[in-house]
Amino acid sequence: PVLRPHLGRRPPFASNQHGGAPWAGETATATRPDGMCPDTAPNNRFYPVTAIQKRLEIKPNAFDDNGMLFVLNEDKQAVVAGTKQAEPLVLRSNVGDCVDVVLTSSLEDARAFHTYSKVNLHIHFVQFDPQASDGVISGMSFEQSVRPYTTELSAPGALAPVGRTLVQAAAAGATQIAVSDASRLHVGGAFGIGLDRANIEIRTLTAVDTVNNTVTLDQPLAQNHESGEPVGVEFVRYRWYSDVDSGTVFYHSHVTFTDWYHGLIGAHIIEPTGSTYHNPLTGQPIRSGTVADIRTTGVAGNTSSGPWPPGAPGTERGFREYVVFFTADSPANGASGGTINLRASPFATRGTDPGRIFSSVTNNDPFTPLFRAYLGDPVMIRGMSVVEKEGALRITGHRFRLERFASEGVQMDTAGIDISERYDLILEGGAGGIQQRAGDYLYYTTIMEQFIDGAWGLMRVYDRQRNDLQVLPGRPAPPTGPGGFPQQQPSPGSAPIPASDPGAVCPANAPLRSYEAVIFRQPIPYSPANVDLDGVVYALADEEAAIRAGTLPARPLVLRTNVGECLEIGLTNKLLQSASLHAGELTYDPQGSYGAAIGFNTDSTVAPGARRVYRYYADQDVGITLFYNLANPTTAARGAFGAIIVEPAGSIYRNPLDGTTTRSGIVADIITPQGSFREYVGLLSDEDDVIGQNQMPYPTVVQGFTGLNYVAEAFADRLGVNADPALVFASPVHGDPANLLQAHLGDAVRLRVGKPWGTQGQVFGIEGHRWPLEPNMAGSNLIASKSFRSGEAFDMLLHDGAGGQAGAPGDYFFGDMRAPFQEA
Repeated sequence: PVLRPHLGRRPPFASNQHGGAPWAGETATATRPDGMCPDTAPNNRFYPVTAIQKRLEIKPNAFDDNGMLFVLNEDKQAVVAGTKQAEPLVLRSNVGDCVDVVLTSSLEDARAFHTYSKVNLHIHFVQFDPQASDGVISGMSFEQSVRPYTTELSAPGALAPVGRTLVQAAAAGATQIAVSDASRLHVGGAFGIGLDRANIEIRTLTAVDTVNNTVTLDQPLAQNHESGEPVGVEFVRYRWYSDVDSGTVFYHSHVTFTDWYHGLIGAHIIEPTGSTYHNPLTGQPIRSGTVADIRTTGVAGNTSSGPWPPGAPGTERGFREYVVFFTADSPANGASGGTINLRASPFATRGTDPGRIFSSVTNNDPFTPLFRAYLGDPVMIRGMSVVEKEGALRITGHRFRLERFASEGVQMDTAGIDISERYDLILEGGAGGIQQRAGDYLYYTTIMEQFIDGAWGLMRVYDRQRNDLQVLPGRPAPPTGPGGFPQQQPSPGSAPIPASDPGAVCPANAPLRSYEAVIFRQPIPYSPANVDLDGVVYALADEEAAIRAGTLPARPLVLRTNVGECLEIGLTNKLLQSASLHAGELTYDPQGSYGAAIGFNTDSTVAPGARRVYRYYADQDVGITLFYNLANPTTAARGAFGAIIVEPAGSIYRNPLDGTTTRSGIVADIITPQGSFREYVGLLSDEDDVIGQNQMPYPTVVQGFTGLNYVAEAFADRLGVNADPALVFASPVHGDPANLLQAHLGDAVRLRVGKPWGTQGQVFGIEGHRWPLEPNMAGSNLIASKSFRSGEAFDMLLHDGAGGQAGAPGDYFFGDMRAPFQEA
């Protein structure tokens, strides 16, 4: 290393004016071809960034007084004044671009950890020189964090910090400037002029006059600078090379980490080559923002229709880009502190009727971001999880693939997001989904308590052209004139218009499959010692009496339909509040079969004692899909959930015990023209919010109800029968578990697994067997367990059938592989 230990002192800043690539070299040359950026980079982007203190309104009239943000210098005054939205800073570059960032800070020592503020900017994925552009000062690296420039002339923790400023205006062309104090400066040092300004300039000092407080610069100033502008040495430069299309790239402060929850986070989006970034309202170019229209001649992914965005590559096309940051622990928002882009709309602030929580008619639009598009617009939703729990982003009414360049990937509506994980999701069919229907669509985190605390928002899809939303290049202009969505307006306290028809999403020749279902209160005995007396379940209408009588065990309702079928479900509500059935991944009309009152949509919930028909079309084999009571989302914690399985076209469903036709159930034999398979459906749920969290002593006992298909085979119960832990799974001792799948050796088997509700991530596995991670992708990795989060569901097509690769008969354990939940 170049440096040596100097205990108790800050590392020095890098040479070349605090340059970002002292080891690699800033630009490739004939003698140093491995320099950080190629000399042929199409764009050299410059972003001067300041970390600021800002009182943030997290929800209406609730503030984080210690809010902190990264802002572009040109936007600082507007963000501080409140004329520009306070949000995580999103920067952009194109593949092949070189990015220069200058970071300064105006944070306050008094609000900092240990009353000593330092901040840096740590980036992921892009190419950088770790000696000076990592943001993290590791090993023998140079200083990469900064103190507030407002403290440059004062001792740490001073009650009245003093910074260095210009005392006279300095015109472009000047080489000597007057500063408030020239002490502690030295010849050869790097010096910044206009540290928090858009026109920041960096020079090297060639002379320092501490008597007259003037300094001489190595190069003339290129721009005018006003008296009072901050100047000094507290700045750091980073240099990044966007070598590939990594999509969303997370960056954050890497000093205390607790400042993430106050807002010191952001993203750097790498766009396709040839992209430009525009304001969706005006069409003007922009340099930052969580919402942008991207105009490009490149390709950002693949869908079922081919390269995306649609149109001929090389011609200019456009897509809407929305960036979603999930954060937690905001001190201004409830127990979970859940937010989206540092804003929240808690259920508790949206009235007392749970069926109207999401209604913009009753409660106005939420405080969280409203994303807007025209019907069919290409849409990319990007984002980050900045929370300490595993969760997922769900986008209702739409589907996407986790791998945006893999057109054979499984389509889904929920993307798991772990700590610091990022995603880039292309909506199949564009805004309005496969069904291409205008309306409001809910998006939200599936972490239970954060959803309740307000981490949700709306995507509004219009079918008429508007003056405040640009038409994307390559897209036809929507029709003009009256009509179209929305037809309702805010009327606080009023009820939205009820839906009058389930909608027409099915082709005229689609076969119809119909079910009659009911939702009602029913105690759920997870185990003899753990009975949820407030349980809520869905059931087939003709099975309700048997479930109430106890002659048929309560289990999550599992319905099936085939690819190409029109599915109608009649739901009768026997609760005392509104209820609904909201299904994922199938196509439906949001004005008739959403199963909720969302935004300005009509209300498709079911009043107590009433009945409503929901209509869906199974356009393709999406496998397992989940359904919920979105008229009262928290009832999912009490069991109000189920699944719809889309089977191959022409399938017949049989009871595996006697071969009779079956309409529902956890297990079934599926007989198809292409072959048959055994099927098991497993739905997990939990209420625990402590396991795996930052608590000491480390919690080991699961809180609340947890189960697989409403059943918990608790170790404690079994050890009470036989204390030998080696026999805890032994059927001769305890009998078979309630969740039992039987098959002959070599039988084709599909397990459909989901977690409709909860707060924890789980790991599902089946011992002795493997299945492809991407079942439609040739050569997909074979896995034996899979992590997943609330809201996610997946299909396990066992690779070698029952008995696994070994072809061995016997009993194989399957279930939750997380030990505390397995024990519970």
